[in-house]
Amino acid sequence: MKDLKRDIYEKLLDWKEDHSGKVLEVEGARQVGKTYIISKFARENYKNCIYINMAQTTGRDFLTCLAAAEQWKPGEERVEKPIHKALELFDRSFADTEETIIFIDEIQESSQVFSLIRQFAREFQAHFIVTGSYLGKVIEKGELREVFLHPQKQLTRQFVGGALQAQHILNTYNFDKLAENAELYQLVYSINDVTKSVVADLDVSLNTKASILYGNVEVLSGEPIGTLAILLDLDELRQKEAIKFLESKNVVVTKLDKGVLTND
Repeated sequence: MKDLKRDIYEKLLDWKEDHSGKVLEVEGARQVGKTYIISKFARENYKNCIYINMAQTTGRDFLTCLAAAEQWKPGEERVEKPIHKALELFDRSFADTEETIIFIDEIQESSQVFSLIRQFAREFQAHFIVTGSYLGKVIEKGELREVFLHPQKQLTRQFVGGALQAQHILNTYNFDKLAENAELYQLVYSINDVTKSVVADLDVSLNTKASILYGNVEVLSGEPIGTLAILLDLDELRQKEAIKFLESKNVVVTKLDKGVLTND
């Protein structure tokens, strides 16, 4: 075991010396010593180490900082580097230099932070290491179209249909002042299966006056797949009627938790 830990430590040193701006992703089962050896490496080789565990309080604290950094109202100037700002709020000692390392543990616990990995690589001088229990694991198998349109597992739902990008955009909205009955939904559907806008069809049929907050199209094997995030301000019975109507049109409907969007 000592030889194995030494080999891992040496590989971490090689990564630091030959740093290419890429985020180092370390995967493996829990309780195998990932956190210990990476923490030791970070403390001994960097002037500043910031540790965030997405399965613990530090993860929730970082998400709170990220939400605060992304706050924006029409007419205001946007924060130029919200992730930098979030790290500054999280740890006042943060400095974006190669002498700083940010270690994000159990990153699979937050799809929002997981979706930021490319930005970590592009926008920072600081080094990033992220660990997870299933970063490279196949979450769900099946024909690509079916997994995309009809995901069976909750984790898959977080990663298909443009959900990560949608979540990042929706985090810029202020949902605190929504009406009590207002709910957010993600709609995923094959554009080949609908003859006109599903939201327009919904409004005409049920007079829902749905608000579209986000839209995206992905092309899978030549088939365009649409994703929408909509807001419905209806009572519980009419919410159910709207969902039933959409599902009758071959639309996959997923309710989005407003609390998760703003704090997770």
